[in-house]
Amino acid sequence: MKRSLLALFVMLLLSCMAKAQTTTLWFPEGHLFETIMLDPLEAQNSASLLKNSNGKLTHNGLYAPFSIGAKKAFIRWKTPNSSRMSELSLDIVAFTQFELYQEASAMRRRMLNVDYRVGLIYAIKKENHITRIRLYHISSHLGDDYMISRGITSFFDNKVNYEQVDILHAIQQGSIRYYGGIGVGLRPFGERKPLSLQGGIFFKDHKATSKNIRMIAGLDMKLFQQTDFVPNLKMAWGYEFGNITNAISIVLEGYTGKLPYSPLEQENITWGGLGMYFKPF
Repeated sequence: MKRSLLALFVMLLLSCMAKAQTTTLWFPEGHLFETIMLDPLEAQNSASLLKNSNGKLTHNGLYAPFSIGAKKAFIRWKTPNSSRMSELSLDIVAFTQFELYQEASAMRRRMLNVDYRVGLIYAIKKENHITRIRLYHISSHLGDDYMISRGITSFFDNKVNYEQVDILHAIQQGSIRYYGGIGVGLRPFGERKPLSLQGGIFFKDHKATSKNIRMIAGLDMKLFQQTDFVPNLKMAWGYEFGNITNAISIVLEGYTGKLPYSPLEQENITWGGLGMYFKPF
């Protein structure tokens, strides 16, 4: 299965590059497949300050995840006299989580974990339909602060170190975007169970009276076979400020399900708080 999926991904790229009668753009601006803001593992720039239900994870303090990421298309193809476009992109992101808690008379800030992900994306768009085919590697690493404070001194099994191919299809209908898809992990079944599912809905008020302020709201759901398909739900409501390309979103957000980061993915967690999402370019 692993070799077949990799071969299919390569064949799609080669077939696109071999198409005749197409216009090729190098390093184009923007993205055909818009970032899924509420996906905890999306390549984007974000920071949140949250209160969570898993007290043993954060010493009953605050949970502060943030991400630093970039997604850049380096080639785009356009078909003349057609709305069809496709592109090949690279996305890279690091996810870091801190705990903030009071100890005696001092406020402690300890790093819990950092995850790294790098991937290739092939996106195809026609009118209001767009499909993303993505191949990526992700690895997860507990922070020294977490390991020392919890007395972890020996090796433990880390299943959040794998490769995956996923396919996601999105439909834009006015201000509402619907999306859904499936992913298949490329590690042997004994190392990690392969299947994952994702779906969601996102609203962005394109008819806002002010072009620089738009209300946004949405719900994202992910299910992993590795965690017995327990629904991981993230929801948010707030506003986006700035133009479409360079914007800052400030939202009230909530999450419930399995911990989306770190080798501790079997941990249950519910959080709520304030989130900020940035589009610097």
